[in-house]
Amino acid sequence: AEQPAESRWWRQLSNLFTLMENYGTGAAALAIADTLDNLSYDNGRRLAGLFSMLNMPAEGALALQAASQRYPDERNYEDEMMLAELWTLARETDQAISVYEQARALANDGEPSLRIAQLHLQWERYDLARAALHAAASGYGESTPDEVWYLLAIVEINRDQPGAASDALQRIDPEGAYGDRVANLNQFIENRLAASAP
Repeated sequence: AEQPAESRWWRQLSNLFTLMENYGTGAAALAIADTLDNLSYDNGRRLAGLFSMLNMPAEGALALQAASQRYPDERNYEDEMMLAELWTLARETDQAISVYEQARALANDGEPSLRIAQLHLQWERYDLARAALHAAASGYGESTPDEVWYLLAIVEINRDQPGAASDALQRIDPEGAYGDRVANLNQFIENRLAASAP
């Protein structure tokens, strides 16, 4: 009360409220500290995490994005993925895709491309989803999960490419979690091919 402009007291107050599991007040105190004096990267990430816990993903994304812009050398793959997920939860699809693309540039991993494909699929952007799934398969390499091939089959069916869909389905482990779905899709493709036969 005597030094309201001293950001360190607000940061310590935030720590205390967080330890008491009063996350709303903890986030508010940390946000005040950020307004008074830009937070460190770690505290910015912590504020983003608190907002996420409070089901405020847009605010969390803005906090983490601000920290990333202030400390560009601190940015890493995990934080980019967290930022993209926050934008996804906030239903800011294009923002999320943009950040996933930045994450993809930081690591040779298929996960960001898979997430991009899932977002494109939600909006029925099949050509973009197809390109992202191929990028995911390239990033994962031999450890490509069945989910990638299954989604690629769905995309190819929607692109009216049953042959390409069958090729994707053949890459899926028939004994795995997608086994039953593969059987159903194969039957669907057979029926479609039979219906279109002269």
